[in-house]
Amino acid sequence: MIFRYSEKKADIDQQALSHLMESCAVQFNGFVAEELFRNDNLVVAFFVPSEGVKVYEELCSKYCPSHLEEDYQAAGYMESFVALALPGKPQNAIMVRVDQTNVHPTEWRHLILHEMAHIYCAQNEFDGKNFYQEHCADD
Repeated sequence: MIFRYSEKKADIDQQALSHLMESCAVQFNGFVAEELFRNDNLVVAFFVPSEGVKVYEELCSKYCPSHLEEDYQAAGYMESFVALALPGKPQNAIMVRVDQTNVHPTEWRHLILHEMAHIYCAQNEFDGKNFYQEHCADD
């Protein structure tokens, strides 16, 4: 996994979350009986909302440009999630907020596995297409 650490003061231990991300990747790969998440195809970006747009743009520009079409600059968007999956090819990304002290430590595993499931579904059930553009966007 490739990690990008927040430049701002984080309320959550980013190193501990990095280890948890790696553990979740092993666990998820075991669930699907394949090596979906490897060291070279998952980028994890830790951020706080004040740097969210910058991190999103850097991440998507480099690894998953189709997500730059989303309305990520909308007011409150970066505060609207704890973690966000950004499926791409060949790399995937997950943005994780590190200002969430109200998330119980055991919930982090569920959140991360949930985002990994989004990536799995996007690549396997929707053939890597943008789900929202394909199924939810107005014509």
